[in-house]
Amino acid sequence: MWKLLLISMLSVVAFPSFAAVTLLNHQATPIDVYGTQTTPSFNSSGASLLVVAIAYNGGCGLAFTDSLANVWTALPPVASNTNYPIGQIWYTASPNVGSAQTLTLTTPTACYATVFFTAWSGTSASPYDNQIGRVLDGVSSATPGSITPAASNELVVSFLSSQNGTTTGIGVSGGISLLDVTCENRTGRCGGFGYTVQTTATTINPTWVQSISTAMTTAVAAFQAGTAASHIRHRVIGGE
Repeated sequence: MWKLLLISMLSVVAFPSFAAVTLLNHQATPIDVYGTQTTPSFNSSGASLLVVAIAYNGGCGLAFTDSLANVWTALPPVASNTNYPIGQIWYTASPNVGSAQTLTLTTPTACYATVFFTAWSGTSASPYDNQIGRVLDGVSSATPGSITPAASNELVVSFLSSQNGTTTGIGVSGGISLLDVTCENRTGRCGGFGYTVQTTATTINPTWVQSISTAMTTAVAAFQAGTAASHIRHRVIGGE
């Protein structure tokens, strides 16, 4: 009796997995700009994404370049039409990186700012997902509004631009971990920056708090993770 062993590969399926988004470095710099000012050196080595968030006063026409000639994408500023605190995020994907990177800020008028510079690995080559933000006046807590990342494992960042005058009392909750908070001394413009990496995509609307009731500008933005090596699954059946 002859037995025939039939082995059939029915499918070869690639299941993509996502890279782990990792914080490599972060820096918070209070800075007064009238003309040109440069931030301290920053080690961005190994980064797939650089994110800069700046809290500053309205009407100062702020712009910046970096020492490694990256091309930055500016997200819409979160601002009102008066001199309330403004917040804005810039990012550059697949950037030029190095151990002594700097930002040079320029403005035609007086600008009082706090600059948050972060470096990340594990992000997509086209990482930007979405952002939402708003300005509230006469409050001691504020939320930017809800966003839902498009996929799991995304980086979610959030910032505060404030007139609190001191770092005391500034904090964030609602799924965001506080990374940095700082204030510039001349006018008391303050800022805060936090983040999370969501293993499962979930709607998020963080709450920022401060110690006095004044204007608060907040935002939350999401960036997609990159794809790691695919897993190959073979379906094999045997028979006689």
